[in-house]
Amino acid sequence: MDWKRLFPLFLLMLTACVSCTSTKKLTVGEEFKIVLEGEGDGGFSWQFVENPEIVLTDSLKIDKEKENGLSEYSKVFVLKSLKSGSYILQFKKIRSFDPDLILEGHLKEITVNIKK
Repeated sequence: MDWKRLFPLFLLMLTACVSCTSTKKLTVGEEFKIVLEGEGDGGFSWQFVENPEIVLTDSLKIDKEKENGLSEYSKVFVLKSLKSGSYILQFKKIRSFDPDLILEGHLKEITVNIKK
């Protein structure tokens, strides 16, 4: 894999993403990204909890090599708003074989404010 080409893309995606402390103004129909760390740790994977006013348009996994040579993964969610308003987006970090098990720190809630 060509890391020299992927790294700038990764940085661009991080700067374009919405986080818990973001003040980026979002408008109806605009796509936005949320990046969550720790994808794949212990077999757990981040999942977006469906919301009728916010649709998931894409998701992808980004890996980066740590100093010890192991990979560390993040999950990028690409979302789009259908309607203006304030919404609490939920993300659960679950295992496919035990989706009801949600450990401490494995539930993220992010509030987004969508303007017309």
